[in-house]
Amino acid sequence: METTKHMNTVENTTSNIDSLWNVVVNKDGCLTGGQYSKNGKFGNEGCVMDNSKEWKALFEVQKYNLSYYLLSRLDKTDTTIVHTCPFFMASEGELAVYTLQRLYNKNWYDFDEFSDYLARSNKKQEIPVSNRDNLQI
Repeated sequence: METTKHMNTVENTTSNIDSLWNVVVNKDGCLTGGQYSKNGKFGNEGCVMDNSKEWKALFEVQKYNLSYYLLSRLDKTDTTIVHTCPFFMASEGELAVYTLQRLYNKNWYDFDEFSDYLARSNKKQEIPVSNRDNLQI
């Protein structure tokens, strides 16, 4: 009986997160570079992640549950209507990465696993946020 109750709670939580996620990926707005941490702070003037009650509600979801859900979205290539500066609309997986960055207060390229990428980017005097391979128009 207790197991069934727990499973229903998990399903309900996932359903709620999925509903919130569907709202934010379909909410018009721009990240304005605010998806990256600079000097330990996220946000930028006009960043949709900071200026939206829907995003605020998403970030209030229990960290473990939201992380688990976002990790399941990483391979999603559907285009959202959330604009990334300077040129493109974010894919759903890309938006999941940016959301995880906020959740853990760490840029993806600052994790040890990406230190080689960061070193190459620093060598080229280029911020490691290139969207060169993004073929969206």
